[in-house]
Amino acid sequence: MTNIHPTAIVQPGAKIGDGTVIGPYTIIGSEVVIGSHNRIG
Repeated sequence: MTNIHPTAIVQPGAKIGDGTVIGPYTIIGSEVVIGSHNRIG
C-alpha cells in the first residue's frame, strides 16, 4: 500500500510504485517515476 503524507504534493502525471511512502512536505514533479517499496522524505 502506498502512503502519501497529507502535506506532500504529488503533481498529476507522477508515477508512484506500490508500497512507497512519501513523507511530509515532499514535492514530486509531474514526470517523476518512483519504483515500488521506496521511502522518500
